[in-house]
Amino acid sequence: MVQLGLMDCSVQTSFVVNTSSVPVYQYIKRIFSKLNRSVAKDVMPFVHVTSNVPKTDVDVPKALRALSNALSDALGKPEAYVMVQLDLDMPMIFQASDAPCAFIHIRSIGRIGPDLNPKTAASLTATAAKALKLPSDRVFLNLDDLDATNWGMAGNILG
Repeated sequence: MVQLGLMDCSVQTSFVVNTSSVPVYQYIKRIFSKLNRSVAKDVMPFVHVTSNVPKTDVDVPKALRALSNALSDALGKPEAYVMVQLDLDMPMIFQASDAPCAFIHIRSIGRIGPDLNPKTAASLTATAAKALKLPSDRVFLNLDDLDATNWGMAGNILG
């Protein structure tokens, strides 16, 4: 703070980042610019796999890629829009047993329903069972069809 007579002045420094030069921003902007209410139903599938399998027993990058590819194929949606979360080493029991198990939660705008659910369930269960090295009868699955007005990306709601 500098005093000049009766006037107090302060000097603040700041800088402006040209966000258009930031690669992540460019990618998100490119994807979001292609979205509108009519195509929101074709984007944003998310799969969350939770398991008590130790992380040291899983090739995590390979499992993430396999789950992403399986969800994209099952729902017929571009893999560029798929998000996968894999939580391992979680305390879990299933069927009164702490033997290795997994819970798969799939959320998507559209493509969830009686026609596609059997294919999606079979594909994601098989993929998770293989990646986590556990029997498919130890995998529990849930599918949610979300309204585009309840889903967002890059700070914007899709519907």
